[in-house]
Amino acid sequence: MTGATAARRALLGTFAALTLALPVASSVAAAQAPARLAVQERRTPRRIIFTLVGLAVSGAAAGAFALAGDDRNGTGACSDRACVISVTVVGGALIGYMIGREFDELHSIRYRGGAPLTIPSLASDADQSALVVAARDTLVAVGGGNGVRLYASTPTGGLRPLARRGGGVRGIGALDVVPGPGALAVGSPAGFYLFPPATGPGVLLREGSAQAVTSDANRTYFAVGSRVETAPIGADTTRTWPGVDVGSTVFALAVDAGRGIVWAGGDSVLVALRPEGDSLAIVGRVAVDGIVRRLDVEGTRVGVALAERGLAMIDARDAAAPTVAWTWSGTRFVYDVALLPSGRAMVGAGSDGLYLLDAGGSEARVLGLSRDLGFVAAIVARGRYAYVLDRTGDQLRRIDISEF
Repeated sequence: MTGATAARRALLGTFAALTLALPVASSVAAAQAPARLAVQERRTPRRIIFTLVGLAVSGAAAGAFALAGDDRNGTGACSDRACVISVTVVGGALIGYMIGREFDELHSIRYRGGAPLTIPSLASDADQSALVVAARDTLVAVGGGNGVRLYASTPTGGLRPLARRGGGVRGIGALDVVPGPGALAVGSPAGFYLFPPATGPGVLLREGSAQAVTSDANRTYFAVGSRVETAPIGADTTRTWPGVDVGSTVFALAVDAGRGIVWAGGDSVLVALRPEGDSLAIVGRVAVDGIVRRLDVEGTRVGVALAERGLAMIDARDAAAPTVAWTWSGTRFVYDVALLPSGRAMVGAGSDGLYLLDAGGSEARVLGLSRDLGFVAAIVARGRYAYVLDRTGDQLRRIDISEF
């Protein structure tokens, strides 16, 4: 075997090693994540890194060829030393660039321009059928096909299971913890129920499928079809309650207790309601692009989860004339949203994980994505903590959001 032949074989082996080594190096680099949630990831594009690696490897191979070979080796359009060295170096750089570009595109799709986040959480087991989560003070409730499971959430005691309520109510799809007494407002296909938080039988207040519920310190609000009705906390009679028809099936309710407004989300519409006497009156409405799945209120903003249509942020400074501030469709499906006092939003995106957005400006900006919290189907933020329902691990997760 001549020195030139050996050098050519070494060159081919170097290219093979290059194509295998670059993806491995990429997986190691991609695993690194920023430690702080508030800091955007400073990520060097992989196309730059792997172009340099390709140049280094191919340059070393070209140097070995130059030392071992003659000025001309064999026949062909590129058989002299200068041509072989040039093609080797350019080819190595091109392979590195192409591999790096592929990983940059995958990263962009995976994280939508944000940083990969590692969010610590405290977990407790939840039922497989769990669909909704609600919280108030230190009481957390998770509802689904097997009733409601209650937890105590304290800084020192963690997340501790307490009891089960509403075991005879199937298909719970709407849930709230009433301020003050901590009663459970439960919506199901069979009707709307109120349960004492600890012991005692529940009360059926309204027959018919109750798709959404919410409450304030004095009253409960629930949706049956296109009607939003209201009943006092101490009610104990099954009947049709005072309310108003909003013209569209209501799937989500949320209370702005500070301004005395109830928000109702339906098919392509968000409606502002105000209590009047023992009933409700329509104050204003705004069209949204999709079916409202969940709502959350923070100050004069209303976050609207629109399923496959993404997230809409509503400017509700004037409840009589709310407007769409911006929309965001950076994920496949938005299951839920929790607005934080800091101006950020936590977005439950199902199998994509949990997004953290800067939601306080004129448009949404992705700060990061955590893919470590499982299938995020529901989320609620109360005080220091956010509570996430992970359908992958059938767990309730508590996140400390004091630094978000």
